[in-house]
Order: sequence, then C-alpha cells, then structure tokens
Amino acid sequence: MKIFIDGMSARKPSENAPAWVKASIGIRRDALVEWLAHAETKNGWLNAQICESQKGTWYVELDTYAADNAKPAGPTPPAPTNTFDKDVPF
Repeated sequence: MKIFIDGMSARKPSENAPAWVKASIGIRRDALVEWLAHAETKNGWLNAQICESQKGTWYVELDTYAADNAKPAGPTPPAPTNTFDKDVPF
C-alpha cells in the first residue's frame, strides 16, 4: 500500500540545473508538519522515495520496506554435538 507524504512534492530539476541536482523538492510546511505529527516512526526515522508514476509524474511516498529478520539468511548450520572421543592421543 502506497502512503503519500502530504505537504511534499518532487519534480525533475529544470533543464538549466547543474548536473549534480537530481530532483526538486517542494514542501508545504503546514501540511507536512501536520502529516509528520501523525506518522508512525521506528527509532524516530522516516524514509521516503521519489517515484515516477506511469504517466511520468513524480511523487513522494513513504518507504515502508521492513526487512524480515525472522528468516535466516541461509541454511541453519547443525548444532555442535560436543561429543569427543575419549581416546584422543593428546
């Protein structure tokens, strides 16, 4: 589900902008402050993405990606058995 950030807009920079300018951001202060007052955060951070619609319009949406830490990254190694042969020569 997309969550649009009220009070924030994005657009392509003007053709006269320097090469290091990647986007232009517009902020309607009152609307953004109101939206932020009700936004849920983890550790005080919100991440946003500048996206492009199918019609070519840019917009800003809340990045809601959350890594699933419950899944192991790979196969679980077998637990150590701690069974040693009692006839170890050293």
